[in-house]
Amino acid sequence: MDQTRHGANEFHLVDFITIYFSPKHLDSTEIKRLYVNEALSASQIAGKFGVSKTFIVGVINRLKIGPKSSVGRKTNPNNYRHHNPPYGYAVRNGKLVLNNAEVKICRAVVELMGRKKQGARSAARVLEEKGFKNNHACPFI
Repeated sequence: MDQTRHGANEFHLVDFITIYFSPKHLDSTEIKRLYVNEALSASQIAGKFGVSKTFIVGVINRLKIGPKSSVGRKTNPNNYRHHNPPYGYAVRNGKLVLNNAEVKICRAVVELMGRKKQGARSAARVLEEKGFKNNHACPFI
């Protein structure tokens, strides 16, 4: 294999230049569309374009579509971005799906506290007697 006068490092320099200048060619309107219309987070957009989240946040700020103007943006039910889903649900591929084990507990709580008018502590005792555990595999009491 023939080496050029710069040696083996020439290819690394070319790769660096390609990586360094590629964010400048991103389309701001596409980033705005993904952020506002598709309701993707900055991290998801960064992953899609292969750039850092900080770079995407900078573009969003330059476009003046920061948190204040994006409060009323369209929410995407297929893109659940919170790290802690509601009890009775789990997040799979960005979507909320029912967690059947937790749904049974939710139904028992509604039955005990809503229909039978029991307090929280007595409902927790009944759940413990039935062998139900919370998210941390501990009794509810």
